[in-house]
Amino acid sequence: MESSFSAFQQSLKNFNLPEFLGDWSQAPVCVPFLRKQPEGLLLPAARETPNGHAFLIFSNKERAAAEMEHFKPTKNSQVVLRTVALGEVARNAYMDGMKLAWHHEKDLGLITDEVVRILGSCASFADSNGQRRNYWCTPYRLNVDRLAGQGALIQSWLMVDINEDGSERESSELKVYDDRKFQMSSEDEGSLPRSSLTKREQALFDRWATPSYFDGYSRHRVSNGLTGYPEKSPAVSARDHAARLRESGVQSQQRNEGESALLPLAGLFFGIVAVTLVASFIIYSG
Repeated sequence: MESSFSAFQQSLKNFNLPEFLGDWSQAPVCVPFLRKQPEGLLLPAARETPNGHAFLIFSNKERAAAEMEHFKPTKNSQVVLRTVALGEVARNAYMDGMKLAWHHEKDLGLITDEVVRILGSCASFADSNGQRRNYWCTPYRLNVDRLAGQGALIQSWLMVDINEDGSERESSELKVYDDRKFQMSSEDEGSLPRSSLTKREQALFDRWATPSYFDGYSRHRVSNGLTGYPEKSPAVSARDHAARLRESGVQSQQRNEGESALLPLAGLFFGIVAVTLVASFIIYSG
């Protein structure tokens, strides 16, 4: 089933969080990647926009293939088209500090950061008693050599219980960590090991902990004896969970005619990634 950009815009105009995530988190989109030679490293392509560098997404492979004819890959790179769930590419964009740009007809739809975050780091489901809870995640990487490239092993969760009328009832916030990989100090209050979560919450943690495109690049560097990556957290504040959608959540930009540069992901990160990490995390590597 093809994901329609116009239907996506309409869902934002009639926004309802559970329905929006249900309709769009698993919606298929086509993402162009660049295979770097001779090492064969596969990384998503990115394009420069007025608001920063963005991952490119298309409604289907046919449209992506036709559009890619107008782009010029960097030297020693080959374009590879892959179908990816919209929520998954949004999770990567949010974690890697990138934008999302949806090519459609003659316009380039720039999806706002708020919408990228909702698709990539938010979940909403009801428990066996019918109590609905919204989860907002802020993922963090660890600047530890043996854990380089392994994803967001520490996450800040905001959990909000929802009343039947859709209003918020109460909320709680805590840090969740992967106790299969390391242990946190008992002095770090408000932290919870993954093993203490419900099975559904563990699956949620694992999804958000999955190594991103940038993590794959980091593992490649480490395997070749290079530095992994600078420590970073998302550009969005850990408490910025209730940002309003700006208009429809999509900004349109007329595409330029002629060839445009198609950039490899690896060449962008060290110029745009914020170098920050929550200093209060006390970790025993074990």
